[in-house]
Amino acid sequence: MIISGDGDFEPLVNYLKFGGIIVEAAGFRRSTSSRLVEVANNFVDLEAVAEKVIFRSKNNKN
Repeated sequence: MIISGDGDFEPLVNYLKFGGIIVEAAGFRRSTSSRLVEVANNFVDLEAVAEKVIFRSKNNKN
């Protein structure tokens, strides 16, 4: 999995896919290269899953 929105990873993704590797990319869709989204086998929009992955501290005041 590549966690980046940088389109410079497109050649790497293509290389890995050519070698038979399934490539997933994750990033914030609005700032992720459209080419990276297109070439990855799967793309996870971090904005859509933010509530599931952001850790919040609990305020335990007594």
